[in-house]
Amino acid sequence: MEFVASPPKYLQISEILREQITSGNMRPGERLHSIRNLSRELSVSKKIVESAFNVLAKDKLIVKRPGRLGTYVAKPDSSKIVHKQIALIHEINPEVLPEHVFYSSLFNCLGTTANFNDYDFRVYNSSLEQQTTHSLIKNRNAALRRILQSKEVTGLMLLVQFSEPLILELTELNLPYVAIASKYRNTPNQVDYDICKAKAMALEYLMDRGCMRIGVVFPSRNNIPNRRVFFEELGVAPEIAENDKTVSFFHNLDEAMEKSDGLVITDDYYALHHSIALAKFKPTKNIVVLANAGMRFPLPFTRVDYSPLKLAESAWDMLSKQINTGVLNQKTVLIQPELKEERNENE
Repeated sequence: MEFVASPPKYLQISEILREQITSGNMRPGERLHSIRNLSRELSVSKKIVESAFNVLAKDKLIVKRPGRLGTYVAKPDSSKIVHKQIALIHEINPEVLPEHVFYSSLFNCLGTTANFNDYDFRVYNSSLEQQTTHSLIKNRNAALRRILQSKEVTGLMLLVQFSEPLILELTELNLPYVAIASKYRNTPNQVDYDICKAKAMALEYLMDRGCMRIGVVFPSRNNIPNRRVFFEELGVAPEIAENDKTVSFFHNLDEAMEKSDGLVITDDYYALHHSIALAKFKPTKNIVVLANAGMRFPLPFTRVDYSPLKLAESAWDMLSKQINTGVLNQKTVLIQPELKEERNENE
């Protein structure tokens, strides 16, 4: 070891040993070289090494055992360990979750990212078998209360239905949080899919294939949006939207298939559950599913997918900025979709 003029040699030695301990190169319980051996290795006096050891012992990084038992790296005091934890609250039915590749991948990516940054990652499921709005809110609030009682939680990731009261409750928590795919426009700290871009990509794809009667299929009548709003979000002028005859909205799949030469299915679960009926629509390549990169479709559907890795990375980036800076209000981040055309078409 080469010493510099200052600081004193014993401090230089103590800092090198400190770095070895805090970096994990020297583990708790590991025995250090004896003062005699270390003084020989470093060509310094035993008094200098002893002074370096005293500095580390004062900082409780090493422990000197009586007699000739030696000096060891101190074991951390478990009562003083500060756990850092990221909590994810979601409302996905546990029976459905294993089937959905997207959410399984998302949870795995979130957990891996948190662990890589030295945070524990815990998942709270606030869903019930009979999912009603009241029961979801009740369970979600119970999960939030459990988190409030724990002083270990550093940040929240929320994959839940958002509302104004929930936002106010989160504000009172004064905890960093990220709203993942909330579909609630006024949510701060939101990471979401660019669903408008996804719709535009799907429609453009079908138009490029020469489709003149495109049916946009929604799971139920209540999901059908206002036509003017739908097209305004895509950047289409209102007068064009009102007179457009190319795009029609449906909630009945049979009617959509009968009246359309191209289909946009707005829900991946809906597409999976109606896969047998959709197989009768020809060509199947004229079916585009707005899939959250999730379902493994048994039929050759073209999909507009989202990357769970990109969503996880963006969510963690937003959350970590809040944790590190203390600024708890971030702008919405939209994840861009990718159109994946089915190449092996079976007609």
